[in-house]
Amino acid sequence: MAALHFRPVSDTFISESELAGLLARWQAITLAERQEIERENWPGLNGQQAAKQELMPILTSALEAWRGQFTNGEMAAQAQRQKFRALVDELLSCERQNQEALRTRQTRVKAGLSLLDQSSRTLQGVQKAYGAPTTEAWRTYS
Repeated sequence: MAALHFRPVSDTFISESELAGLLARWQAITLAERQEIERENWPGLNGQQAAKQELMPILTSALEAWRGQFTNGEMAAQAQRQKFRALVDELLSCERQNQEALRTRQTRVKAGLSLLDQSSRTLQGVQKAYGAPTTEAWRTYS
């Protein structure tokens, strides 16, 4: 994953377009995570999650700076928050969908492992019942 190219966020000002860009980047990573989950590409998913870990402190700092710009009145602050509410709701929905997709795949993998474990026990029972060939018999023909 390419390094992030956002300027450091100042403590006093961040523009709406800068914040929107950071949120859009988070959304792009979240959608890329979904693709990796669907492909069951776990190393790719790890890469996307690493990109989110890198972006998280930048986004957190930007949100804090942006919120701090609107402390002069509750009405102004509320209006500014609404500008990004739909995008944040969409991001939360995407995160929940990814979480559910991971849970579904985890359940499927657990079921597959259980089936393999049961097959292994069955095979061991068959080997005990009929006896496994000795290794000495195979050595005489080699």
